[in-house]
Amino acid sequence: MPDPAIFQNPNVYWSYCPSEPAAILFAVLFGLTTCVHIFQTYQYRFRNAWIISMGAGLETVSYILRLVCIHQVDLSQVYEAQFILILIAPMWMNAFDFLLLGRLVNYCLPDKKICGFAARRVGIFFVGLDVGMFILQLAGAAITTSDDNSTINTGLHIYTAGVALQQFFIMCFIVLTVIFRRRLARECDPEKAKSVQPLLYTLYLSLALISFRVIFRIIEFAGDNTSKLATTISNHEIFMYIFDSLPMFFALVIFNVIHPGKIFVGPDANWPKLTKEEKKATRQAKKEAKQLAKAGSLTSSTV
Repeated sequence: MPDPAIFQNPNVYWSYCPSEPAAILFAVLFGLTTCVHIFQTYQYRFRNAWIISMGAGLETVSYILRLVCIHQVDLSQVYEAQFILILIAPMWMNAFDFLLLGRLVNYCLPDKKICGFAARRVGIFFVGLDVGMFILQLAGAAITTSDDNSTINTGLHIYTAGVALQQFFIMCFIVLTVIFRRRLARECDPEKAKSVQPLLYTLYLSLALISFRVIFRIIEFAGDNTSKLATTISNHEIFMYIFDSLPMFFALVIFNVIHPGKIFVGPDANWPKLTKEEKKATRQAKKEAKQLAKAGSLTSSTV
């Protein structure tokens, strides 16, 4: 632990004496779950699992960098890097949840659709929203590394807007999962429906843990960074570990225990692959559609 006297240095960002044992503990915990996720991705040949592995890896790196900062507290760029990584790493876990529902729809529902969305597009749509929120949160987190208090507040508000929108999309996604669960009971083969229940409950739990963490960040950053609440949270390291690090660790571990690769077996376990003829026909259809659209625009301009 650094000498408290060193905090008189203007280049030091810490507002408390960070705990080295806590940083070591979470670096090890996140490191272990990262290794297990990488192994399981290879073991089950579940390609989408690299996304959650990336989130776990970013969490691990963030705590390794935190350890570096504890021993060299004036390394501002390293401090900024670990701070940003802690803020954005959960976005990867969120994206994994989004893609997982698409895989469940493809695996369980006869028409491979939900609410008019094709199974593959469910994940792509929500992951696209997640990427947008990722960029917004990254921009906000980067701005908070400024030395100017007004600029810091601007960055915090941008980041808060990003996590608030993220939570809104999570709520919309939860509604979609509830609809899926109802259709699962009516339309899916009973044996298959029973086999995916543990994974579906794991998905619910993951979304709940991510939401818990998002709400904490909204509460923390919604106001001015000099407010009593923001100051209390920023001056006590324990809040970050309880309301951010711990939920994200559990969100990773539950998918180690109930890994999708164990569930998705047999027909429809993977996305359907198009034959060469189907790919050719798809390209031809797109080409003809463009030609028709072009012809239509020329006709309208002539008229």
